[in-house]
Amino acid sequence: MEKKLSPVDNSPKTLDYIIENYKPYELDFVPPDPNGDVGVYIDLYLMYESRDPEWNEVQAYIFDYLDKLLNDYRIKKLNPESILEHLYFPEVEEIGFGYCKTGTSGRGTHRERAVLLRNTIFNNPKVKKFGLETIAEASIKIEGIGPDLLSDMAANFALHNLIKYTEEQVKTFNLKTIQVNVQNAYDILTHSWKPIIKVDLPIFNNGDYRILVPRHISRRMPIFSTEGFYKNFLKYVLQDEEIAQQRIIKTLGKKPKIIIPKVKIMDLEKNLETKYDSLSIATRTIAKNRPELIIEYIKNPNKYEIKRRPRKSKINWKGYIKEINEIPTGKDFAKQYAETIRKIFRAMYGDNLLRGKVEEVSVDDIYRYDVSFVNASDTKFFRFIANQQLKAGILIIEAKNYGITKVGNKEYNQSLAYTITDGREIVFLIKRSPITIKDIDRSKSIYLRQKKVVLPVSDDDIIKMLEERNDFVDSFDDILIPRLQKILLI
Repeated sequence: MEKKLSPVDNSPKTLDYIIENYKPYELDFVPPDPNGDVGVYIDLYLMYESRDPEWNEVQAYIFDYLDKLLNDYRIKKLNPESILEHLYFPEVEEIGFGYCKTGTSGRGTHRERAVLLRNTIFNNPKVKKFGLETIAEASIKIEGIGPDLLSDMAANFALHNLIKYTEEQVKTFNLKTIQVNVQNAYDILTHSWKPIIKVDLPIFNNGDYRILVPRHISRRMPIFSTEGFYKNFLKYVLQDEEIAQQRIIKTLGKKPKIIIPKVKIMDLEKNLETKYDSLSIATRTIAKNRPELIIEYIKNPNKYEIKRRPRKSKINWKGYIKEINEIPTGKDFAKQYAETIRKIFRAMYGDNLLRGKVEEVSVDDIYRYDVSFVNASDTKFFRFIANQQLKAGILIIEAKNYGITKVGNKEYNQSLAYTITDGREIVFLIKRSPITIKDIDRSKSIYLRQKKVVLPVSDDDIIKMLEERNDFVDSFDDILIPRLQKILLI
């Protein structure tokens, strides 16, 4: 007898449920730990790089704040003691990041760390203005200004954004919450620090609560750190220089013979540890003697990405195919189908699809989108879209879990209503059954009239993309290009 599936459970869930039932790559946020801190940090550079303005703006707030402090300090509006109050960035315990062995209580930037900031940066006459270069130099060259300090600083300035983000995830996953007061947050309107009263935060079974943080602005080894600079960049620079030096030596003599020597990173590291006692001391010393390397690193931290050993995907793509095939059609399973589509797209596109939401209500409270993402994807399909001057910064997905009822003009017009000129000009209309000529004709008609695209996509298309995804990261969604060409009459 065939097993009959039950509709999705709509009762509020705790964070434990999320951890048990979702893989990390299915979530937009870093899965929190009920027993203590998660060993990651908020990364200022990733905020700077983010395609999501919510996070891109935070690093600008930080530099504006520090620039004003620097100016007030230099004109003696603030004395050496009073400035320390403005350089105190306590750890946001509600986030639960860092490397505390038990619990979530860390040091934050207490007085000694505020003194370090003052003495090493604010008292440095070379610092004229704060920016990425200033922060990078300090965090790479100076012991004590490390990822934990910068992460705490970023968290304090980002608290309002993080709480808003957490509220979005609470709605998406229907999470149980508790109301708490958050003690210290930067108010960009008044340029002052204030508590945030009555915040609803998701909880674990044990009653602990967390502020959730997006994965794409978090790293285990931040770019602006001594370790990050060494592992991402410096060791490869030193390796290339050693290879170049040995190659020149090999060519000396009557019969020059060019031989490209093999220089192992582990041998370089042994030599550095012998000379400097540790890799961190070696890194800081080299950075001080060769400041141009830090500037080069900031311009392109991913320069040596190709040299790093690629990680094999551990995602069970066949499991998603099985999951989507097993969801019954019909209204009772509509939300389950939409959530499965959200998970699949999040897994396929990774951190290029941000802020994944299910059943999001539009700002004007008129429309309800099945699935939506902030879109930073750069696959061949989305590059093709950009080349047609279509905007897809927000990706709206309508997931129609219809059975007997057919997807027709009503559904296409509904999807069209979700588009905005110069904002989002393409909507994915996903249906369970194969795409027909009528589907293409409806999309053509919409495009000819409105210059917007409602792109029909079927379960079969998604299954094909899942089958291709493991081997073709850049082109797994190529199958959608010919269909879009037909709609655009190309």
